[in-house]
Amino acid sequence: MPHHQPATLYRNLRALLARRRRQLGLSQLAFDELMGLAPGYTSKIEAQMRTPNAELLVECFEALGMQLIVFPLPRWRPPAKLQSLAGEGGRARDRKRPGRRCALPDSMIGA
Repeated sequence: MPHHQPATLYRNLRALLARRRRQLGLSQLAFDELMGLAPGYTSKIEAQMRTPNAELLVECFEALGMQLIVFPLPRWRPPAKLQSLAGEGGRARDRKRPGRRCALPDSMIGA
């Protein structure tokens, strides 16, 4: 499976949600109501004016009778930079958000 950039991945997920919503005969406003979203929010998601978080994406797929599953790639190897960061205590600082940290489990770095 090819690696996708986040923007491409979100665009594809949005298109899939919109297609499924239309297949079920739901308007954007009806879906907003079903999901408890502010009126017009689905329109903004589909127009790429809003980026839903992962939890909302999962809930939207489930409401449309679909399941969003994320799983590890079978032969994935982390880039060297990621391995070196993980070797420094398993945590790396996010340069865009200095206070955020990310820990990698040993199983992801081949330890």
